[in-house]
Amino acid sequence: MPFQHCRGHEVKQRLVNQYNITPLSYIKLLPNQDKQGCCGVLRDKYYVFEYQNKANANEKGSFFVGYDCGEQFLDLLNIDKNRYKLFNPLATENNGGGLGGGAGGAGNALQRDQLNQEVYNAINLICVAWNTLPRNSIQSILNFVRNPNSRRTDDWAIKTVNTLISHDYHNRTLFQIVQDLSNEYNLRNFSFELMNETIERLQENEDIENHIL
Repeated sequence: MPFQHCRGHEVKQRLVNQYNITPLSYIKLLPNQDKQGCCGVLRDKYYVFEYQNKANANEKGSFFVGYDCGEQFLDLLNIDKNRYKLFNPLATENNGGGLGGGAGGAGNALQRDQLNQEVYNAINLICVAWNTLPRNSIQSILNFVRNPNSRRTDDWAIKTVNTLISHDYHNRTLFQIVQDLSNEYNLRNFSFELMNETIERLQENEDIENHIL
């Protein structure tokens, strides 16, 4: 894996030259959670990035990196870090400010469509729960649902996230993943009712297993 060791400006610059690197999420590390980033053990907050080799499209994946190291990558990529609001799944702390944090604050003039919010929460919670992510491209989905948007995301996005969940290493549904996290941490309440309804509707015409539930 090319993103096991990312310390140092020269190393990061070489990786940026060799790979298309795209930030996915900026996430709050849960108390006592142990995650290894490519610049060392993660502390407090971290970024999730996707990568793809510029010379070999089949070499792709994702990696975690601490917020300081992550912001160095953003600088090299000429990406404004303010585009990525902190996702905090905890109920007892500031959750990163409404639209970025999870539930969509009532005081915001613009809010996400509720299905888009569910998809946004689902992907971020998968990042929280897993130490590595499958090689499903979720960048375009997150880019769409991250921002306040009145247009609802398409069915294919729900199917993609449903497939992503199917790679859980304990063969859990999204509900079970969140339940396991809730048993250990004081998580906010998360609902995936509209995602479930979408999969159930698609099941009428397609052979799809529901990994949301």
